[in-house]
Amino acid sequence: MFFRIVTYFELVEEKSISAVIKAGTRFLWTGVSYLLYRYLRVQGNGFRFYYRSILSMNFYFLYLLLGLWSFIWSTNVPYSAKQWAMDLECVAFVFFFWKAYLAYNQNPYYTKKIGLGKLLYSSTVIVAIWFLIGMFEDPESYLRLTHGGNVARLGGYIINPNELGMLGAVGIAGMYAEVKHNGFKKGYLIGFLLIVWMMIETGSRSSQIGLFLVTFYMVLTSGNKRLITGTLVAGAILAPIVFNQVFLKEGDMDEVMSMTGRGPFWKDLLTTNLPKEPFLGFGFMRIAYTDRFESINFPGGMAHNTFIQVVMNLGLVGFFSILVQMVLVWRSHYRHEDPYTKTVMAAVFFPIFINSLTEFGIFGDANYGILFWLFIVFGLVVHAEHKPERGARWTSFPAVPPRLSTSTVP
Repeated sequence: MFFRIVTYFELVEEKSISAVIKAGTRFLWTGVSYLLYRYLRVQGNGFRFYYRSILSMNFYFLYLLLGLWSFIWSTNVPYSAKQWAMDLECVAFVFFFWKAYLAYNQNPYYTKKIGLGKLLYSSTVIVAIWFLIGMFEDPESYLRLTHGGNVARLGGYIINPNELGMLGAVGIAGMYAEVKHNGFKKGYLIGFLLIVWMMIETGSRSSQIGLFLVTFYMVLTSGNKRLITGTLVAGAILAPIVFNQVFLKEGDMDEVMSMTGRGPFWKDLLTTNLPKEPFLGFGFMRIAYTDRFESINFPGGMAHNTFIQVVMNLGLVGFFSILVQMVLVWRSHYRHEDPYTKTVMAAVFFPIFINSLTEFGIFGDANYGILFWLFIVFGLVVHAEHKPERGARWTSFPAVPPRLSTSTVP
């Protein structure tokens, strides 16, 4: 999980070299997840995979199919094709990773089970330690100057600070799920503080809103009346302080109300550009006929809102398809039977949804918001149970501990 997340970082400043590294390592880890899945499936005699609420998954494939179709009219076919291929590769990674995860946890010889929430939390702690050390050791690479050079935000050229902050909120969401279902451990507090420190240094307002929302969600669903009351009181007391210290970075209320210029930019996109291609858009991940939409208020190459991004690149047809898909995902969440998986998926949704309102998001350019969204989609659809697959050759293997097996090779 950690190494997959790293594939979304700019590890070198040269864009062309970085693109090759990111694409190559993503395909590498997708291959590793497939081999891991095959190995664990061979070892795990006595279970099968099955699918429920597949409409939510099928509508995501419909979204990709529309993206593929849009190559016909895309204003930049190579760019659309690259983004589409990265999305499809991410689908393959999550699909095989999730099946490997289920296969491992279904094997009775692996007595120590793995939780997805713990994987997300542990990976994020490693990222937090890495970036916090880099902030002190190499500030030129790890800090990005904004607001006229008056504000230094953690992320640098390596990753957008808002994306890094969102990752922190996802990690904490995973920790919350672990605490709720498996109990609190002292080590969680250290990791929690490191992640929060990283998030504060990113200066990301959206990620901190996501953290507040997932915290309140977990508290309100805990059933502990004292905890709920205490959290609400503390939130009411701290809200004015947090707003002044975090959201008013330069004391500029207009900046906050316009969402750092995004509001006028969205208005220009919807009133000026959308009428030009209202039904099918400008092509997958394209928002204009040119590479950048030269808005008077906030020129940019992406919409900075994943839903407006879909409206621009796939038109109203694409926008309707993703809305239906999101409704179906929540329907599959409601029908899911495993409480741990339901908690993780709901908790992770909050930070990636808030991030989607201001950044790349779950339907934007290749980023790990898409990665986490696909975990929600496949995690609620793909299941495993203790029942051999009919006609599957691997069911004839004896269920022996993998470390003692010499007869099976992935």
